[in-house]
Amino acid sequence: MRVIVICSEKELNQMEIIQSEFNGVMHNFVKRGFSGRITIEKAEHQDVRDAVEAELENAKKKFPYWPVCAVQAAAVPCEEAGELLQASLEFTFENGNKEAMRKEALHTAAMAIRFLERFETIKKIPPKSMEDS
Repeated sequence: MRVIVICSEKELNQMEIIQSEFNGVMHNFVKRGFSGRITIEKAEHQDVRDAVEAELENAKKKFPYWPVCAVQAAAVPCEEAGELLQASLEFTFENGNKEAMRKEALHTAAMAIRFLERFETIKKIPPKSMEDS
């Protein structure tokens, strides 16, 4: 038996304690002919996942309201993607800061996740000007 646990850097210390305890228990099984080991690996790109999660939590605290109108809700990640494009243009053509692209990519990812988290609440609500026509 082999158990692989993928965890964040934050969870790694706690998981090493569990690994030690598990391997101690498995030692008794090995004596009886069973084999087993727990392996702990850091998740690939966990630092990126952690950064997106932190950005998502900050955004929820700063802006607790999320629009229910489909157009307004979709506009939020699109606006962030536009800022990412702007940062990449500035980096490419105006000697802009590369880190600005990372920041805007994190904002875009967080807002796309938020859009998906709130997807079931999104409604078809046309703007007033369209309702009157």
